[in-house]
Amino acid sequence: MTASIGAEQIVKDFKPSNVPYALAVRLTGKFKTAFPDGPPKPAKEDKDNAQSKEPQLKESNGNGVVILVGDSDMLNDQVCVQVQEILGYRMVRPMNGNLNLVQSFVEQLSGDSALISLRSRASLDRPFTRLREMQANAGREYEAKLKELEASKEETERKISELQSQEVRQRTKVHPVPRTAEGIGELSKNRG
Repeated sequence: MTASIGAEQIVKDFKPSNVPYALAVRLTGKFKTAFPDGPPKPAKEDKDNAQSKEPQLKESNGNGVVILVGDSDMLNDQVCVQVQEILGYRMVRPMNGNLNLVQSFVEQLSGDSALISLRSRASLDRPFTRLREMQANAGREYEAKLKELEASKEETERKISELQSQEVRQRTKVHPVPRTAEGIGELSKNRG
């Protein structure tokens, strides 16, 4: 069974419980049997098959290692890789660190933990689409406010410039001196 809910929907519906959960656990040590009272009784249809007479182990002889993972979909192509057809070739690009995690499991279980430190741990770009949408919306709002403020600034600068030019015109306006005014008046009479 594969994951069919989109990542955006999962993030949208997520409600934190504030309780840490282990997604993967590595168990080591001597393991006890799941059947301390002996092997399970055979089913009715299996009565013909005689049970093995081998002695049952109550506990493992040596230390064992088991890795339990909470989700097997992590290895599904739809979850961990992006497959593209390019010029007739199938190109596979990891989308997350799931393959590296499973490779580390195999190396741990094979008994060679030194191999883990040799492999590079490249960082992957895993965009937070919801965060990008929020940033884009904020950017649009900011841009609209910025345009509004720039228009207001231009209007204010235009008004300041207009007021300054009126002030200059007021200062340079010719105010006739009374004697000059009389002379202009006489010239007007003589012409008229």
